Amino acid sequence: MTSERALVERVLAGEGDAFGVLVGRYQDSLYGFVRSRIRDADAASDVTQEAFVAAFENLGSLSSKEKFGAWLFGIARGKVLMHHRAAGRRPERTGAELDQMPALRDPALGAEEELEALLAGLDDEQRVVLLLRFRDGLSYREIAERLGMPPGTVATHLHRGRARAAQNHRRLHGATTS
Repeated sequence: MTSERALVERVLAGEGDAFGVLVGRYQDSLYGFVRSRIRDADAASDVTQEAFVAAFENLGSLSSKEKFGAWLFGIARGKVLMHHRAAGRRPERTGAELDQMPALRDPALGAEEELEALLAGLDDEQRVVLLLRFRDGLSYREIAERLGMPPGTVATHLHRGRARAAQNHRRLHGATTS
C-alpha cells in the first residue's frame, strides 16, 4: 500500500490518478463524518464532494508534517459549517428538536432510523468518533490521526458518546420492555 505522503507527492507531480487512490481511502469515512453532521444524505454527499475538490485544489498547501487525513477532515469540517451557515441553520440540534423527533418515539424503527435515534443529542465529536470506531472499525490511533486530535481525546469522546447512546437506547426501548 502506497503511503499517503507518496500519493500526495505524486498528485503534486501531476499524476491525477493518485488522488483517486486517496479519495478511495477516505470516501466512506469522510462521507460518514459529513453525514453525521448533515442529516440530508444528498446534501452530505455534495459537501463531501466539495471537500475533496477543495483538497485537490489546495493540496500544495498541505505541509509535509501534516497527515492528509486530518487535513482533509479539517476541510470537511469547514465545508459543513459553511453549509449550515448558508442554510441559516445551526450545526447541532436543540433539545426541543430532539424531543420532537418521531424516531425517539417509534418502537418499530429500521436500522438507519434506530442508529439516528441512538446518536441523537450527541455532540458532533462524539457522533463522529463513535461512527468511525464502530461503523468503520478504526482504532483509537487511526481516529486520532484522521481527526487531528490526541488519542486520549478520542477515548473521552467514545466514553461519553457510548454513555449518551446508552441513555438514548433506554429511552427508545424502555417503554417497550416495561
